[in-house]
Amino acid sequence: MTIFLREPEYMFGCLGFLTAREIRRGIIWSGAALSSLAVIVAPMLLLLHRTTPSLVGQTIFLVICAWLFVFGLMRLFVTGAMWLFDQIGDWVCDAIPGLTAPVHFVYLGYWIFFEVFYSLGFLAMLVTTLLLPFGIAQPLL
Repeated sequence: MTIFLREPEYMFGCLGFLTAREIRRGIIWSGAALSSLAVIVAPMLLLLHRTTPSLVGQTIFLVICAWLFVFGLMRLFVTGAMWLFDQIGDWVCDAIPGLTAPVHFVYLGYWIFFEVFYSLGFLAMLVTTLLLPFGIAQPLL
């Protein structure tokens, strides 16, 4: 049985220490808190004439991008790539049984790298988004 189908956590692009429900919930709650704070603070700064309308628009756009692209679509893409990678790995392991352990190690490395990369990228994008209306982060345009 493949690693992808055997473990239900893998179907959502998670592995290892990051799949613990508490940590996953913590990442989602942190993202929600940062997003809410950014979406509330940016218009307030605009009302106080401390920022420009374009920075408020970019802030809201980046919050949407963080959730849709980084946390959503890119994870879906990586999970689909893992499914394809898993199928090829199964064919290789069936042909050469001695490679089962190294292929499994590569699977784990792939998941850990992308889990850490996307989780930190998601949170870093939201922190940058929060700093954008204050003029600390660099605007897009």
